[in-house]
Amino acid sequence: MTKVTVLGGIEVYIKSDPAGQLIRGIDNPGSISMKFAGPGLETVEGLCMEEDADVYFCAAVGNDPAGRAAKAEVAALGANEEGIITIEGADTAVSQGIFNIVNDLEFAFSNYDIYDKVQKSMIEGILHSMKTSDIVSADTTMPLEILEYIRDECRDTLLMLDVVSEKTAAKAKEICGFFEIVKADRQSAEVLSGMEILSQEQLEKAAVEIMKYGMKKLFITLGSGGIYYRQKNEWGTLHIDPGKAVPDRRKISARLIMGCAQGFSPSETAEKAIKE
Repeated sequence: MTKVTVLGGIEVYIKSDPAGQLIRGIDNPGSISMKFAGPGLETVEGLCMEEDADVYFCAAVGNDPAGRAAKAEVAALGANEEGIITIEGADTAVSQGIFNIVNDLEFAFSNYDIYDKVQKSMIEGILHSMKTSDIVSADTTMPLEILEYIRDECRDTLLMLDVVSEKTAAKAKEICGFFEIVKADRQSAEVLSGMEILSQEQLEKAAVEIMKYGMKKLFITLGSGGIYYRQKNEWGTLHIDPGKAVPDRRKISARLIMGCAQGFSPSETAEKAIKE
């Protein structure tokens, strides 16, 4: 079994769909759905689909019904939920999308304040799990202080930084060079490199610039465009064949983690990630 510790965000996502035209100022009948989401949880979901992954999850939730349900959700997936921290007085992260009758987003609301409340003392209890893992994957919903703590305390453990948004990519600039592996999407890679990425040539130049931070491996996910990988003298883009579905992003994240933990080359890891 490959032991993986994931530190990242978990949230409640609420989607509201009206039965007819949205009208301001009145009660609009429709359907409201709710599920758990967040980059950390999605990575855990993907890893739990892999047969040989032993998954330990660290995240922050509030002492509220959503937080208590989140722990049960993670346990039901088959991951170890003991690293999920309950923060008194904080609300579990939540986002809401309100759509119109043609499924276009009209309004969006979110509260991610809890992500900034995670402190070093709260995760000291999972330090042993991190140090004994084959790989630790931390995403950039975690405060910079926590990412620095992981860097300092887990120097002998394989570390991956998952840059999950443009907003958090600026923070990642300060720390990404201390992680052996960095994963980012195209928009986040633009922030890390300070360059626009609209062509293969621009992608290559941006990757070279990002590697200057000091990481050993870099993966840039490109949606339907595939995955770009780079490590010293090995680099390239694995494209998804036309007509084939884009793999679930949960599977992509999980397979990149597993490929790196199991010693595959960057090209082999990328191929594993996009294979259905």
